[in-house]
Amino acid sequence: GSAPQRAESRARDDDGVTRHADDRREKQRPCRFLADAAEVLREISGACGLPVTGIVNCANLGSETTADDVLRGLEVARETADIFGVPVVFTAARPDVCRSLAGRIPEGHPHLPLQNTISHGGVDNGG
Repeated sequence: GSAPQRAESRARDDDGVTRHADDRREKQRPCRFLADAAEVLREISGACGLPVTGIVNCANLGSETTADDVLRGLEVARETADIFGVPVVFTAARPDVCRSLAGRIPEGHPHLPLQNTISHGGVDNGG
């Protein structure tokens, strides 16, 4: 028999492209995201009066973050760094993701394992 068809929801993004629900991680095209990220960084720098001196790659989709997400984030971080003429200082990710980046992140590029901690009203909920 034929394999059952799965229901797929579709959404139309601002750019008019219809995407499947499975594509939600790729919702924005990298060039658009890059322009938005650079604009926000310029606004933050101007508002606080501090220059941009480096970029940190901290691609974060919470518990869904994969090594591939972090590597895509590194590409965007590098492109953003190029716009500002500064280095990508390091990559930060959950410890399990950092372990899965072994051999996939360029040699010499520092990566920092971070543990997520969520706190509500001073109560530590672990992570």
